[in-house]
Amino acid sequence: MKRLVIAVLLVALGGLAGLTLYAICVLILFAVGFSFYAVSAGALFAFLLCLVGAPLSYFHLRKRGPLFTERLAIFLATVLLFLAAFSLDVMVETRHTVFPWIRG
Repeated sequence: MKRLVIAVLLVALGGLAGLTLYAICVLILFAVGFSFYAVSAGALFAFLLCLVGAPLSYFHLRKRGPLFTERLAIFLATVLLFLAAFSLDVMVETRHTVFPWIRG
């Protein structure tokens, strides 16, 4: 029961971390000057950042033990899944900003 509660908390924390990473990427893109593309490109930028950073942090931190590795994998997988789903939704809904050659 304790492992299930911890897993649910890690999933919630991973979703919150994914949303925070997206918000930071949007703010960075707004600050740089990409105000029109910031909302749509922020999701892709956050997903690519997490796609690079998640394996690096997993390989670095997996030496701490099997229980820590399991919890880290749950957290990182949730962050990646949240950002992947959000990026896919942004690409479908605003495909004219992500892929300008596609009309529709």
